[in-house]
Amino acid sequence: MAHRGDGTTMATRDFRTAFEMQGRWFEPAPEPQQIAGTLVYTPGAEVELHLHDSLDPIRRFTQRRTEGRSYPVLHGTTTSGEAVTLLSVQLVRSQLAIGSAGMGQPEELVSNRTLIGTHASPESLYRQIRFRVPALEVWLSKETVKRTVEHGPASERVWSFAVVTPDGPAIRVPAIEADLGWQFDFSSNSNPFKGVRVDMQGWLQITPDKPKSLDWLLEQKSVFDQLLTMLAGEPMLSDCIQLAVAGGDERVLLLIRQEGSAYCARTQPEEFFLALKDLEDPSEVIQCWFAEWQRMRMPLQLAVSTLNSTQLWLHVRFLSLMQALEGFHRSRFPGTYMADEDYYPVRQKITAAIPSELAADHREALKARLKYGNQISLRRRLNELTEKVPDPLREIVLGQDRRIPRSWTETRNYYTHWDEELRPALPKDLGLHFACVRLSVLLRLLYLQMVGVSASTLLKALNSGRSTVSRQIIHAHNVEVTCPR
Repeated sequence: MAHRGDGTTMATRDFRTAFEMQGRWFEPAPEPQQIAGTLVYTPGAEVELHLHDSLDPIRRFTQRRTEGRSYPVLHGTTTSGEAVTLLSVQLVRSQLAIGSAGMGQPEELVSNRTLIGTHASPESLYRQIRFRVPALEVWLSKETVKRTVEHGPASERVWSFAVVTPDGPAIRVPAIEADLGWQFDFSSNSNPFKGVRVDMQGWLQITPDKPKSLDWLLEQKSVFDQLLTMLAGEPMLSDCIQLAVAGGDERVLLLIRQEGSAYCARTQPEEFFLALKDLEDPSEVIQCWFAEWQRMRMPLQLAVSTLNSTQLWLHVRFLSLMQALEGFHRSRFPGTYMADEDYYPVRQKITAAIPSELAADHREALKARLKYGNQISLRRRLNELTEKVPDPLREIVLGQDRRIPRSWTETRNYYTHWDEELRPALPKDLGLHFACVRLSVLLRLLYLQMVGVSASTLLKALNSGRSTVSRQIIHAHNVEVTCPR
């Protein structure tokens, strides 16, 4: 049971805990066919619905092929009286069962979005999304438990503890016409003979000016998740999502399939790369992030997924980071040798000069390459990006040369084209690992500079030695000093 900042309580189910719900399930209709079954939630997987019989009595025994059968929405009423909505439901298994009680056709379905607490439709609108992030209460850098000592009688000493829930002020985000803020909740239990335990929880909420669809709200949540990951230097996964239904006061729980299960467990703000207290103007950073997100969305998704992944093979991580940096440059800078209108006649002349005796497919391949002939090389793109990083940040991230080593671009080209002439350029021993460390930090700095985080703030964060990001780059720097590349 979680206590909200206003003193009320709310039961929650989170993404970490498996559970089952018995009930009856049906399609929205005036007189629906209700089928008994069990909803099964397993962390990291889609919600499963195990029905005792088929939802479609007409097809029950006449259609054996079930591939592709789906339902936009299914409703359920559990044995505990809860209303449930499953969206984008797909039938994955159906079988004919014959026994002493007769014939039936049990079915198994999956849903990637499940609402607990309402019977909704795919078109339903919501006035707010609220999501809990483990360790967010630490990242927000607000002391929430106060302790004082009161001296009582000589035989005892009285200690007083106060729990404070300092909700943050709403931050206006013009790019999405919404307000963003945070709240603190807490859960507690006590034993007069043993003690009291209070656990704080941090929540973020997005409230649009007008009710929005579930897709819209989840997209904005994803945008902020990406910013939080870039700032914190840690995967900051949500473990609970709540929605406020338009036109009502009820708040419903949302279950979605969430990749990854490594929830943040930091206990001190200094353990993050940048906590809220480190930002000079958090409102400006958030506003700029949402304003820039649309043009950056694809390379940013690649960047965040790569930074958050812990199971990637080293060469895959290296290639993904190089691709993410190239995507950052392409989304923000021209990246051409000359204006496209000036290149077009050049391209036409070179195309006309292709020897006619070449095979047709060979000629087409050369024409295709000429289409991209005006785009600058990857090496030049990366060097242009490094020039956007001021010293001494550049030296910390890239070492004494302050430039992307040629061996890195040649390594990328080798793994892309398998040119054996490039194999001698591949980094040796731990070289590829430290290249990934440096590329990861460069990528993070570029995005944070983009939204106005100052060079002095970033320099302090890199030199702190407390966060994972800082320790990794300091280690890479020390290795280069003792063993120059």
